Amino acid sequence: MSLGLIVTPLDTRFSRFKVETAEGGAVPMILKCLPNHSWIVEKTTMKFFTKKYVKQLGALIEGKKKE
Repeated sequence: MSLGLIVTPLDTRFSRFKVETAEGGAVPMILKCLPNHSWIVEKTTMKFFTKKYVKQLGALIEGKKKE
């Protein structure tokens, strides 16, 4: 099952992102890139965002930042 997400940068350094589902409903979470390029979640109410999923999402964002 696929999940549609909308990822919006929150700062000019591209280190914080608001992540919300395309359907809306759930409270958006804040995803933050640390200086060592690891990713953490500052705020989440979405129970399916495991450490593995956050790492994969961070890798997708890193790929887009280079473009």
